[in-house]
Amino acid sequence: MLSSSEILILGACVRPCVAIAAAAGYQATAIDLFNDVDTQAASNASIKADHYPEDLFGHAESSKANYWLYTGCLENYPEQIAQLANKKTLLGNNQNVIRKCRSPEFISKLAIDADWHYPDAAIADGSRANNEFQSWITKPRLSAAGQSVQVWRSIPPATSERIAQLYIPGPTLGAACISNGSETQVLGVTRHLRMTRRLGVTRFQYCGSVGPLPLSDTLNAAISTMASEIASECGIVGLFGLDLKIQNNQIWLLEINPRFTASMDLLRNGTGENLIQQHIDACRNKPLIPIQHSKTLSAIETRAILFAKSPTRFNPTCNQWDFIADIPAHNTTLDIGSPICSIYGRGKTASESVRHAMYNLNRLESTLTVEDVE
Repeated sequence: MLSSSEILILGACVRPCVAIAAAAGYQATAIDLFNDVDTQAASNASIKADHYPEDLFGHAESSKANYWLYTGCLENYPEQIAQLANKKTLLGNNQNVIRKCRSPEFISKLAIDADWHYPDAAIADGSRANNEFQSWITKPRLSAAGQSVQVWRSIPPATSERIAQLYIPGPTLGAACISNGSETQVLGVTRHLRMTRRLGVTRFQYCGSVGPLPLSDTLNAAISTMASEIASECGIVGLFGLDLKIQNNQIWLLEINPRFTASMDLLRNGTGENLIQQHIDACRNKPLIPIQHSKTLSAIETRAILFAKSPTRFNPTCNQWDFIADIPAHNTTLDIGSPICSIYGRGKTASESVRHAMYNLNRLESTLTVEDVE
């Protein structure tokens, strides 16, 4: 444990991270965009940031807690992270690490030197641009959750605000990793859901995951090698995520997320140890806990995130159900595209788990009061 049990957790949606921290015995102050009912219940205090990201850092600076960590989207603000890290102890990756992780130029060079696959590097060396793949994408350099991704039929121009990548077809995997500065482990791998129309999001937008997934020894070894090389070259400590695709038994790295990721919520019981405590210990350079990957898993979990398909007023009359989370306050008005809540499912296989989540989603939609706002 830390010298104080009080920590700050900042991000776009911090509920899963706060709940895991609370289970480890920490008193977490949550600062995010939503201030959901269950975030309030799991935290020592919960603060809604009306102006993003200024309010997140402003509220954090005024807090008495000396330790803090960040979750989704805040890696897009390295300067603000550096400023807060000068005042309070950061449990995570600093400005310099973030810049390497989020630099397509740096990762392209690393991929070429390490002889693994990265879409930007494939464009740079010209070896695959006109052969295996027929489409390209552009996305914001300050990207988050697959938003604002565009498909092109020819190589698009890279700009100061957008990067260009080959479009690699197939499901996206998320590898949950951890490093203590000298050794790195892969804690588990999940798959992003692709039920975009059902869940109310655009084609590439993140809407949940299913996992952990059993993988072959060969794939586990390849992902572990990639994670170790990335952590070493970028200087990563603590939890981090890799977005990947697999084509013809080749692993393509899509993105590095140098912090707790949304899909890690599904791995909270995977190692038998608390993820946030592991993260804190790794950031303090303590030895990692040995893990054994099993080809047979007792349960696979799904977290689906439902988004508003029209302006919606949400009345959570069944907020005691154990299969929903990220629950808005009573009578919250949600704009089109805003997340409503998360729905969970479990099963012995990924398909069974997803079907269970969709069954629970149908129960949610038929029972809760979701009113269109005129």
